[in-house]
Amino acid sequence: MGEKPNNELTNKEREMYEYIVKHMEENLISPSFQEICKGVNTKSKSCVHYRLKKLMEKGYITLREGEPRTIRPIGYKLVKESEE
Repeated sequence: MGEKPNNELTNKEREMYEYIVKHMEENLISPSFQEICKGVNTKSKSCVHYRLKKLMEKGYITLREGEPRTIRPIGYKLVKESEE
């Protein structure tokens, strides 16, 4: 994984960050808000939005608001393995 900033994450923020990275490794696309809700076991999109904002403020992700699937972990590069 890429280098992480030194800002401490709460348990919920870390859970969300790890879910985002795992989802992107498996699907090569960032998760939707609904997928994040399901992945971190919450029904509240506002909680997801709040935690995404915190991850942005702490330097863990970038996100273009108003556009779908634009979450990007900072310093993390997805590379699809070649199938041989």
